[in-house]
Amino acid sequence: MSEVITTSAHRPVPTPFEWDQGFWDAAAQHQLVVQCCAQCKKVRNFPRLMCPHCRSMDFGWLQASGKGRVYSWSTLYKSFHPAFVDLPITIAIVELEDFPQVHLVGVLRMEDGMTEADLCIDMPLEVVFDDVAPGIAIAQFRPVRP
Repeated sequence: MSEVITTSAHRPVPTPFEWDQGFWDAAAQHQLVVQCCAQCKKVRNFPRLMCPHCRSMDFGWLQASGKGRVYSWSTLYKSFHPAFVDLPITIAIVELEDFPQVHLVGVLRMEDGMTEADLCIDMPLEVVFDDVAPGIAIAQFRPVRP
């Protein structure tokens, strides 16, 4: 089971839509899922109402392990929103281990005194969840401890 991290910051809360409600429902249960077309079976991210490959409007959700690797990252040193003032903050593009065609964007938790200099492409990561409101959790990532 993934660790849950709770924040006290007053951050904007996502508003789920018809096409991404399954993602947010799973996140609230501390599970990571990806959207899959029911017709052509293509896995996709970001979630959307219609498949960009076959134009089907039918989709489902596949359980992901929550393991991945750093595909790229950027560290922000200047606040971009009043709710995000704990800086620096590192945002990573994460390639999922079990769905390498899926790249998720999320906060990279720099733990145990890590700095940007400690990061590298292909660094193993795992999902953690940040409970931001009742029933709403945000998937974030942290380096896998050896």
